[in-house]
Order: sequence, then C-alpha cells, then structure tokens
Amino acid sequence: QSDEELTSYFTVLVNTAQAYFRGLRDPSLTLTLVGSKRLWLFSGQDEEIISYVEENRKKLVDAAATLPRLEDAVRWNKSVPVGVDVVFLITGIETKTREDSFTKDWKGLSVPKTICFWDGTEMAKAAGIAHDDGETFNGATVMALQVALLLGASKDSLRNRRCRSAGSHLTSSMKGGIHPYLSECSKNSLQDFYYRNFERPNICWKDSPIPADQGNEHLPMDFYKEKGHDYCYVHSTRFTSLYTCKPLKVGVDPAACKAPCCEYRRGGEYR
Repeated sequence: QSDEELTSYFTVLVNTAQAYFRGLRDPSLTLTLVGSKRLWLFSGQDEEIISYVEENRKKLVDAAATLPRLEDAVRWNKSVPVGVDVVFLITGIETKTREDSFTKDWKGLSVPKTICFWDGTEMAKAAGIAHDDGETFNGATVMALQVALLLGASKDSLRNRRCRSAGSHLTSSMKGGIHPYLSECSKNSLQDFYYRNFERPNICWKDSPIPADQGNEHLPMDFYKEKGHDYCYVHSTRFTSLYTCKPLKVGVDPAACKAPCCEYRRGGEYR
C-alpha cells in the first residue's frame, strides 16, 4: 500500500474508534489522525521497539514488553508532529496482553490517565498498541478502549468495587466489550478526570490539530463503498447483501447509530 492509502485507512480506523464515544457529552470527543509512518521510517529499526513472543507456535507482539519501549521512543521525540497527544503502534501481528495477577492492571494497553502526563506531572505524549488486520478495521475497538483508559475511564467488572458491571461495555475486558459505548460508571470516571484537569494551562487536548486526510469522515461502510467493495464480503464470504437497519437501542440510549446488516445465505441477519 502507498502512504496515501495507509493514511486513508488509518483515518477511517480513527473515525471508527471515535464512534464509540458518540454518546459522550461534556466532554465531546474528537479523534484526529495527524499522521502515519511506517515503523522503520519512524524509529530506525523495529527491533528496537517491538518485542515478540511465541505462543502455540504463533508469533505474537508482546504488548506488555513493547509498550514501555514505545512510550520511551515517542515521549519527547521531536520528529513527532506538533499536536500529537497519543502515538499508536498499529500492527498486523496479533498482540499478547495480560492482567497482572496482583494489581489486576492490564499490561500491554495504554496506561490509564496518562493522556497528557508522564509520571503524573510532566507533560508528555502517551502511547498505545493495537492489532488490525488492514481490511476490516478490527483494531478500532481496542484503540477506543485505550483512548477511554487514557482519559480516565474505569474498568467495568463484577470484581471492580468502583464499577461493578456485567454489561460487557467498552472497558469490560482487555479486548473491549460487545457493547460499543461506555457504561455510566466508566463515563462518570472519564468526566471526573476531565473536570479535574481541563483548566490546567497548556493541557494537550485543548488544541485542534490539522488532519492528515482532511475531509475524510468515512466509517468502514463508506470506505468499502467508495472502493467498490461489499461490506459483508470483506468481513465474511458467508454474507451476501448490504442494507441499513433501524437504529439499535440497547441499554442506555446512545447517540443514534445505523448499523450495517448482512443477509445470511441460510437465513437470518448478521449485525
């Protein structure tokens, strides 16, 4: 793929991650892709940053070991464009994350509440890692999850005394939940972090960066249509047609969102 094609794809990936926050008000959230570079152009050698692990004869990116290296590489890197608050490493190789057995912290995902801070005080860039297959934008969920964590959203879990939930919301697991929005509890935590920091001078999220692909507000379905691909075929050859569903209403009422539906050859629908 050319650099232009990558920028277009990554812009849609970021737009898709932003869609998880459509129901969020005060603050409203806009994610902007400022730029993208292939890793070897950015860092010199990928081996300096990426750590790999083999599991069941499969090569994986060890996200827990890689993330600290990525953070060190980008924190004060002057080659990173002005206005960048978070640098995401998007990899076509699946990643391995883990939960610390003692602290229950999620290792390999963005460190919570570090969107503009390092070590709690110093202004610095944050980092995250997400696997994406380069075709179906399947990395958007984990990207959105990490943005939520960076902005102070709490994890949802029956074991979490702060946000007890079994609702499978965005922050309910290291892979993101099945419901594409924050629970009320995690949303409140995000808003609390925002209110405690939005008046700080020079806080990083107050700027309006220039998009790398201006005017591109596409979501995956638009992206596929523009390129003449069928949404359903891209996701699975079992699905054959495309039409628009009525807005889905699940749990709390998020902003209206039309979901693509695919007609299954043997009957039924896939959302």
